[in-house]
Amino acid sequence: GERIQQITFDSKVHEDSVTTDISIADPHYHGQGHVEIAFTGPIHVVSQLQLDSFRIGELMNLDSTLAISGAINSAISINQSTIIAMAEGKNVLIQRDSIDYILDSVSLTALISPDSSNIDYFTSDGRGHLTSNFDVQALPAILKAWSRNIIDSTQSAFHSIGNRILNFDFQLEKPAPLQLLGLD
Repeated sequence: GERIQQITFDSKVHEDSVTTDISIADPHYHGQGHVEIAFTGPIHVVSQLQLDSFRIGELMNLDSTLAISGAINSAISINQSTIIAMAEGKNVLIQRDSIDYILDSVSLTALISPDSSNIDYFTSDGRGHLTSNFDVQALPAILKAWSRNIIDSTQSAFHSIGNRILNFDFQLEKPAPLQLLGLD
């Protein structure tokens, strides 16, 4: 990835936490933020970010045209087996190639654990809800094993460990979120 230049940090390290204020004046990664990390019990990360055409795709070695702007607040709590996350944004603009996806507001909440997942997504022009009785992070491996067992009929019947249930309902008023994912 490309090096980010013109970064200013102001950090305070405490016995059980760290607070950091960051300002980035790089032309490709313009933004400001405040992050608090607590290390007692589950790890807690709270952030307030203000981004201006922040080229996140280039930073993560993905699509170099992917950029985000707006005010985003988030909180994440992680313990040994559970992730609880919340993010809220105001006046968010997500850009990729010639696609501009403008959101007056966005909210995402998630609880992911080994035995259940619950994700809610609300925007000014869409909403979604996903629940499962398993960790949705395991879904790609589950689908791969399931499809392999269906295609390879010489193997014995596929034996699932219990019933896995996944319910999802996503309603979008505009195609932009799907287009950003490359689904035209």
